[in-house]
Amino acid sequence: MVRDLSLSAQRYDGDNASTVQESAVFMTSVDASAGGVSDELDGPWLYLSMGVNSWVSVPISDYEALRDPAWDLALRRGQIRLNSGSSGPGCTTGLPWVGRAWEDADFVPDGLLFFEEMFYDADCALILDNEGLPEAPRLVLDGWWEDKGCLAMTGLVWLIAPGSGGVLKASVERYYADGQEDCDAGRGGGVGGGNYLFRWQWLVEPG
Repeated sequence: MVRDLSLSAQRYDGDNASTVQESAVFMTSVDASAGGVSDELDGPWLYLSMGVNSWVSVPISDYEALRDPAWDLALRRGQIRLNSGSSGPGCTTGLPWVGRAWEDADFVPDGLLFFEEMFYDADCALILDNEGLPEAPRLVLDGWWEDKGCLAMTGLVWLIAPGSGGVLKASVERYYADGQEDCDAGRGGGVGGGNYLFRWQWLVEPG
């Protein structure tokens, strides 16, 4: 696990996430840019807890996160993983809702199967992602970006069931601090990677 996820004893300190509400939709900005592109696999993951009205950063190290159920998402550059299964001791599950636009993803169908984060096979070998970073694990929430010489947003919608309850839909609207629209249009790379903007909305409120 330490090798495969490039875990670090460092941590993000301070409040790295902020949320604003626009009607029923929430927009959460997250600064997970520490390390820069050249050290993207050597820096720590940033951990987030999904609250009812906001997402907050959880100031723990990668090693502490392996025993802590309080976080729901972990971010590091182009990777996002859930706290469940191979990834951590929590119960946060999800799935990419392929083919559903944001406007159409307004309910949770009966019998929908949510997935734990399972990136090891029965022989404990790492299951590799088919796209993205080399030697990276296959993650439930893959598919939110495509390579255009930069990380261009695909508009993929996820359904996520946090460990504290409820179901929300979410998408990554921005990865770069500046230049995301140019990147998405194939006109050049963005600047300031790791500055996420998430859009999310409860479909089934917790409790």
